[in-house]
Amino acid sequence: MRRFVHTTTLLIVAALVVVSLREIQIGSSQSESDFLVSGPYVDEVVFRVIANQDQRILALQNGEIEMDNNFFDPVYLTQLVADPDISIHQGVRNGYGHITINCDKYPLNVSGLRRAFAFAFDKTRVTEEYMNGFSIEHDSLVPLPNGWCAEEQFDYHYYTAQPDIGNQILEDLNFTIDEGTGFRLAPDGTPFDIEIEYSACSCEIQGQLPQIGVDALHSLHINATIRSADFNEYISRLDSHGDYDMVSYAVNFYDNDVDWLAYEYWSEYADVPYQNPTNFRNATYDSWRDQLLYGTTYEEVYEAAAEMQKILQYNVPRLVVYENMYMQAYRNDLFTGH
Repeated sequence: MRRFVHTTTLLIVAALVVVSLREIQIGSSQSESDFLVSGPYVDEVVFRVIANQDQRILALQNGEIEMDNNFFDPVYLTQLVADPDISIHQGVRNGYGHITINCDKYPLNVSGLRRAFAFAFDKTRVTEEYMNGFSIEHDSLVPLPNGWCAEEQFDYHYYTAQPDIGNQILEDLNFTIDEGTGFRLAPDGTPFDIEIEYSACSCEIQGQLPQIGVDALHSLHINATIRSADFNEYISRLDSHGDYDMVSYAVNFYDNDVDWLAYEYWSEYADVPYQNPTNFRNATYDSWRDQLLYGTTYEEVYEAAAEMQKILQYNVPRLVVYENMYMQAYRNDLFTGH
């Protein structure tokens, strides 16, 4: 059950009116005014659409708008911080950018190959070079703001590039290197290559992430390329369990539930349309499903959620590559407490 974000930019100009209510004597009966409380309320909300982010930032600084409900690019942070009439709200995204891997396609159905890729991928490079530090390295497929996230329980992490570990995993699994091409062969001796797809109309960072993935695969002596594709087309392929190797895109979550863990990676949904796009199958993972869904105590549910996250981290059907910070700006010169 994937939850995708389709962001529309709406600008809010809020006019607030403070109403003082006279103290009302409470008698034997209550009137409608008894349920009113004194204080500020929104008298009017005006939405403006300003497509260009430069113009939105300028409108905010000029006082034409009170807030921008879109998240601004970190490149604007310095000028916004310098403005005493503007405050900034910052938080970790309840979602992440990731690379989805086809666990049904040989040799990507070998979990060790996926794990080797995870060790070789440089999440720190994403944070430092492409997210300007406004991101965190993260492994769990449950985002950090979610109270069920078990990131701190993992015994190891895929935060930095560790191709030495990845190459050793592949050697142990008999992914030998062809002396003629310099690329690895599958355990059955056949050559293979991996293609990472990304949205042709995505932002700059989404175009750079697949290249970091290719760099990671090359460090493992694996033949790899990137390809831009139509977002709707490849999502349709994922939904119908069509052909692909790896696909890069992002996902957001709108609550703190984790019941989706019981469906998104459930073996019985590996060939069901619109479910389990990674085609992941794992009997141990499935064995925790009932406890997650029907546990009667917090401890039971948390244990199941944590164990399922550990299994996913080890088997890597989907690799989280960044969990960025969201920043929103608003004016503080007229109104407070918002």
